[in-house]
Amino acid sequence: MGNNILDFLRLLAANNNKAWFEEHRALYEKRRQELISITDAIISGIRKFDPDLGPIEAKNCLFRQYRDLRFTKNKQPYKTTMSVYIAKGGKNSLLSGYYMHLEPDNCFAGGGVYSPQAEILKAIRNEIYFNLDEWMGIVQNPEFINTFGSLTQEEMLKRPPKGFPADFKGIDQLKYKNYVATRGFNPDILTTEKLISTAVQTFKTLYPLHRFLNQAIDNFDEEPDVNTLLI
Repeated sequence: MGNNILDFLRLLAANNNKAWFEEHRALYEKRRQELISITDAIISGIRKFDPDLGPIEAKNCLFRQYRDLRFTKNKQPYKTTMSVYIAKGGKNSLLSGYYMHLEPDNCFAGGGVYSPQAEILKAIRNEIYFNLDEWMGIVQNPEFINTFGSLTQEEMLKRPPKGFPADFKGIDQLKYKNYVATRGFNPDILTTEKLISTAVQTFKTLYPLHRFLNQAIDNFDEEPDVNTLLI
């Protein structure tokens, strides 16, 4: 992608202060617009296989460059990454979405539901409990495994989640706190066109997982609670 965005992020990492940023704001805006154009093209690619994305603008998928300094000892004012979350409703959506992260030496794409609210997490676990075969068909699909390996195993529970039977044959699938899959890529060897096609292909492989998770959230009020079936 010409490395323009990564080159800017390297400069920002070395000069993470307000004076430098304001002096180079025009450069930042140029790189931000470049990412908006890339995201627009990725959204167009996603629409070819995901009919439920809904109306969305690329600029509403980009995360802010400014860091929230209220609850951290790190007072550097700017993120040294650029990232986008493409989901129905934009970057603040509670639904499953497609995520791309650009950072020198740490670029990746994927998606799902990260750090969901308790009721959303319960909805996903319920959906897996009642539709285990469908779920296993997604996460054990060879294309999914070849692309992502497995779901991200960050912060997994050690014990079965409350309210689900410990002898459930898919109990390990309910121990995730984040239902996310990602794969890394090296943007240094990618043209802008290749970056777009790589992201779109990654998201196409993710789509069955993405659809299942959103189905879980949409269906939560309609499904019986697990506990009512165990009485």
